[in-house]
Amino acid sequence: GMALVPTGIFIIGEDKQQISIDGFYIDRTPVTNGEYRRFLDESGYRAPKYWDTEGFERENQPVVGVSYFDAMKYAQWAGKLLPSAQQWEAAARGTDGRSFPWGEGLDSSKASYDHSGPEAGLVDVGSFPENVSPCGCVDMAGLVWEWTDTWFDEEHESKIIKGGSW
Repeated sequence: GMALVPTGIFIIGEDKQQISIDGFYIDRTPVTNGEYRRFLDESGYRAPKYWDTEGFERENQPVVGVSYFDAMKYAQWAGKLLPSAQQWEAAARGTDGRSFPWGEGLDSSKASYDHSGPEAGLVDVGSFPENVSPCGCVDMAGLVWEWTDTWFDEEHESKIIKGGSW
């Protein structure tokens, strides 16, 4: 499902700038392999990089290896839009400008990042119950990078990604 991020003043960016953002909807979870498989089956679109790679194929894992154009095509197929970088950050940080969806302090028990050893790898969506943003979105810190529809540069050569990676 989707979460409503209501119209409001949000604190975003490293400089903790206050900006007004109109209300919008955003997916509660990263897109899973199961959801993306339905898109592939119904649309005939090509599979992303790593689609058949061991360790990345479970139904409830987030889909990986997706280009910006793949993400845009999926969103169009699903009747949605990619969020702007400001929208994404507002959904992750809430109106109080917290550093992480759960609040303050980087904590590897609350998000999938910096994992090494035999248990390392891509975990299922929702594996960290405390990694929930104020609007109810999960896994916005760690797990996988997420595309936004905001240009990174004036030359329009790359888009901004948010979130992080395991």
